[in-house]
Amino acid sequence: MKLLLPFLALLLTFTGCATSHTTAVSSDTRGSFYDSMPLPSQDENQALQRAAQKRGFDFLGALHDMSEDDLQSWSQVFSLSMDFTSDDRSAQVYGYYIFTSWLYFVESCGCEKYAKLVDAQPAAVRQRIRDFLYLYAIMQPKEIRESKERELRQKCPSVFPADYAFGEDDALFRRLTSR
Repeated sequence: MKLLLPFLALLLTFTGCATSHTTAVSSDTRGSFYDSMPLPSQDENQALQRAAQKRGFDFLGALHDMSEDDLQSWSQVFSLSMDFTSDDRSAQVYGYYIFTSWLYFVESCGCEKYAKLVDAQPAAVRQRIRDFLYLYAIMQPKEIRESKERELRQKCPSVFPADYAFGEDDALFRRLTSR
């Protein structure tokens, strides 16, 4: 199965993972870090594409066309995360695409399959990808943050195992651990 990811329509129409999956996350993603950010501009998309092309692949094309079992393409997409050294707009745009592709993937294939793709990555890449996804919970208002963190861990324990700690050994996200 090809993952067809209509990026803009996805953000506007998709509010969470399907309720038909027992491993799906909440349908309430309003207020998340990625939902509240402006949609990526054409210039921002092109900058992300150029960064991926330096690594020898087409980022947006890979997200649009790769199958859920294409470990090489997922590895290229995931490894690009290691190029970000600050939480600037470029990192936010990358995180937006990772988060929305994760929502779509979990809806169509489930958490377990996504976890296998993440687990196949080197430790630093695994941490970085989980941090980009977990940022959704961390950036929630204080009064609901803890419940969102618990929800992610309970509904997708294979993606966020018990030993996962947000921002651990990851300078990009470390400053957010004290929120």
